[in-house]
Amino acid sequence: MSHQVLGRVLTWLCVGALIVLSLVPGRDRPHTGLAGQEEHFIAYAGTGMIAMLSYRRSLWTIVGLSLLSSALETLQNFVPGRSPAVLDVIFSSAGATTGTGMAVLLSLAVSYSRLGGGGAVNPSGLSTRPAEKEKGETNDGKQKHYCLGHQRLPAPNDE
Repeated sequence: MSHQVLGRVLTWLCVGALIVLSLVPGRDRPHTGLAGQEEHFIAYAGTGMIAMLSYRRSLWTIVGLSLLSSALETLQNFVPGRSPAVLDVIFSSAGATTGTGMAVLLSLAVSYSRLGGGGAVNPSGLSTRPAEKEKGETNDGKQKHYCLGHQRLPAPNDE
């Protein structure tokens, strides 16, 4: 199973856990000992990070998890021992945004290090920068671009 498939499975397991834990009656819900808003923030940050690393859609991740939080808080009107709170939605959305942002920064750092940025070297001591025939060209003479998420960046200059 590839990392992306595993990440997507984990994303949906996290979403399922958010749904179940949000809609069980208050007396049946496990408690961590943290404040409710802290639980919301951490749960949505973790889900946001896994979803972003798996799907690579930051805006969809943030919007989707924020809408899920709003819907689940609204549905708590119908669950015994539970009551909706706008503050919970705010902390859930903030967690989703933070987790997604952390995943974006992690992806950028990994991509940058793979491109040999910042003087990075692999354990053998050789440069991690890909070999090129001519500066910025591939074997077929076309302009080489490095893919970073969904942005296309020109090849780094060796100057």
